[in-house]
Amino acid sequence: MHLSVRTDDLDHARSVVVDSYYKSRLDALGRATAVGASLDLLQSPALTVGALRFGVDMRTVTPELGSYHVNLPVGNGRISWEQPHTGPMVATVQSAAVFRPVGLTTVNRWEAGCMILAVKVDREVMERALRRIIGRPVDGPLLLGPSMDVTSGPGRTWAGLVRLLAAESRNPDGLASHPILGPPLAENVVRALLLSVDHQYADLLREPVVRSASSVSIQRALDAIHDAPERPWTLSDLARTAQVSVRALQMGFRRHCGVTPTAYLRDIRLTRAHLDLSASDPATAGVAEIANRWGFVHLGRFAARYRERYACHPSDTLNGL
Repeated sequence: MHLSVRTDDLDHARSVVVDSYYKSRLDALGRATAVGASLDLLQSPALTVGALRFGVDMRTVTPELGSYHVNLPVGNGRISWEQPHTGPMVATVQSAAVFRPVGLTTVNRWEAGCMILAVKVDREVMERALRRIIGRPVDGPLLLGPSMDVTSGPGRTWAGLVRLLAAESRNPDGLASHPILGPPLAENVVRALLLSVDHQYADLLREPVVRSASSVSIQRALDAIHDAPERPWTLSDLARTAQVSVRALQMGFRRHCGVTPTAYLRDIRLTRAHLDLSASDPATAGVAEIANRWGFVHLGRFAARYRERYACHPSDTLNGL
């Protein structure tokens, strides 16, 4: 769901934040008659990403988040905050604030004009993603470190994914809303967060996979892909189907198929698109429609991959040339 709000009414802004995130108390610091709130949100059951800004200094208090959360300031400004395990902390454009789901959460000062990318991750989604990666039970909640460097390494990559989704919050027809690409995109944000922030399972994520999935397990995933390539498959979905961890699935695909699961799925979708182009009437069907049907929303990239494989343009196939 996409939501875009511009308002000077503090009560209106409060209701948007409370409905989209948490039952928080939001107060303007000092006297303010017009709060200048700018709120753009992209919401799914697993993930909420918002680009939020107020024109006045704000303070928020939340008794219990219940979800994992990251606040990433962009541009000028900062936020000062704390949870019971942290003491006073500051988040800036270089270092994001990382919140655990339990305990009182206080943002003591959210500076006027400071835009934050506010990322809420459902607790069960986060912990389930970790279980599937490491292939063992997770004793939650995750004890996330309170900050994340977003200027280098995994944190920088994660911040880039979040900026992409934040931009999509203002684009209802974008990739994040596509039924095939949206779920994997959200899953990648969650998985990248697990790899970017400190927690008690971080060392396990850095361990190499000792055993890859067996040929029987990989065949289960292959059968699922061939039976329904149009499904919005995520790596977690395929790993669950194969009854292995995500990392074992990835290693098994490279061993048995010579490619990643994502590349294999894309190849099957390209084959199905080719069959549809060959069988369709150009008077009633178009290249873009068929490409989109199989998850190729960027027509230029689809055409390039198609030419690389079939040595002709998709429209040539559609027109029987």
